[in-house]
Amino acid sequence: MRGPQPPALATWLLTRLACGEKRESLTGDLVEQYHRGRSSAWFWRQTVSVVALDTGVQLWTNKWLAIGVVALGLFLPYAYMDAVRPRVRVLDAWYPLLINWLLKKELDGVRHLVYRLHLMALTSTIMYCALLAAVARIMTTLRPRQRGLVLALFLVSQVAPCMTYLSLAVVDWVRDPGNPIWFFNVLWFSIFTFIGIPAAIMWGGTRHRPITPAGW
Repeated sequence: MRGPQPPALATWLLTRLACGEKRESLTGDLVEQYHRGRSSAWFWRQTVSVVALDTGVQLWTNKWLAIGVVALGLFLPYAYMDAVRPRVRVLDAWYPLLINWLLKKELDGVRHLVYRLHLMALTSTIMYCALLAAVARIMTTLRPRQRGLVLALFLVSQVAPCMTYLSLAVVDWVRDPGNPIWFFNVLWFSIFTFIGIPAAIMWGGTRHRPITPAGW
């Protein structure tokens, strides 16, 4: 009979963000300690400590790689808006068709909900998340030994700028809590920042057979 399983999210993060040759054995040791009676809080503390320590060591030994990943992550939104977003707009044709159909059917309540949910930005958001996944896949394929560091820095470079917009949305909501527009703004930015971006990057960086160029 198997013992209680450790927190699935913590285990998932540990196996994907921790680096080093001893990653699998370390994960096995922590799981074994959990089976012996350690709490979920203890497992989470160990996971955060391992990932943070490992990231610090990797940062120290791969400074230029770290700078490159962060620079790419910060530059990517601007490149997307200038080079990709104009070409994605052709895929947004479904949105006005939907709005016109709702108008003809006089479904004003549904139409207002569609507007408040920011569905006009759905296509662009999906395409940007797909771009994040592709970039994460390329970087972790080229640098498989620094996979955890690359994913952690790339994730931070994408989430940190979004926090500004999320904070502004929260401020607007606090000032006028009765206005549903501000609530849906907070909801949209929260889902994109804490679910969409991390899911895309971590999925793109899922472990796969590396194709390592000679000399790397």
